[in-house]
Amino acid sequence: MKKGSFGMLGKHHSPKTIKKIKIARKKQIIKSPSAETRKKISESNSKENSYNWKGGFNARTDKLGIHLWVVLEKGKAENYICECCKRNKAYEWSNIDHKYKKDLRDYRALCRSCHRKWDIKYNGYKNLNK
Repeated sequence: MKKGSFGMLGKHHSPKTIKKIKIARKKQIIKSPSAETRKKISESNSKENSYNWKGGFNARTDKLGIHLWVVLEKGKAENYICECCKRNKAYEWSNIDHKYKKDLRDYRALCRSCHRKWDIKYNGYKNLNK
C-alpha cells in the first residue's frame, strides 16, 4: 500500500466480485482427517517415533523423566498403603535400588515423607523442601 492509503476503507465490492469471493471461500474448506487416519498419525508419532524423541533420557532430567515414565506406565500411585509406615497418604513411585533402570518392578509406592527419607538415606539426596 502507498503511504497515506487506507486500502478498501470507504469502498465496496461489486456484486460480481462478492460472488467470486464466496465461491473462492467455499473451495477453501478443509476437511478434517477421518478417525482412522487420526489414529494412524497418533500411533506413528508416539513414544520413540515422536519428532521430539531424543533416544532416551538426558542427564538433566534422568530421574524426573524415569519417574514420569513410571507414572505413564503404572498410573498414579493411588489406593496404596505405604510399604514403610503402612499409612494412607499421598503416594509417589519410589525407585528401590536408585539405579533408575526402565524396569517397572523396581518401583514401589511410598508416601511422600518415606520417599524423601529413602532417597536421603540410601542415595545421599538433600532435602529439597529446605
